[in-house]
Amino acid sequence: MSYRKRLSPELQKAYKGLNYRQLKGAGIKLHPAGDFDKDKARNVKDCRPLDPKRQDLSKQHFQAIADILSYHGATDAMVQDFADYFATENPRFDRVRFIKAVKGE
Repeated sequence: MSYRKRLSPELQKAYKGLNYRQLKGAGIKLHPAGDFDKDKARNVKDCRPLDPKRQDLSKQHFQAIADILSYHGATDAMVQDFADYFATENPRFDRVRFIKAVKGE
């Protein structure tokens, strides 16, 4: 399998919002262990491998934060503030699921 060492600026702009799987499906070959946008995240784990400015929080981030808040007994207001922020950062954020995870439900 050959990997592209450089993508033209037009392709980078066109595919900027896609994740690794979507890029692979579009025929853009990036080395999974590489770091195309130089943000210290491997392409396969990077939310947006072609966009160094856009790094979404992932399900794993939300789960870890929910676990920490639960462990430290966060107040309802604090949990709501985190949920509000996460909803603005990631349009697919599930507020109800996050709150249930913090409360241990």
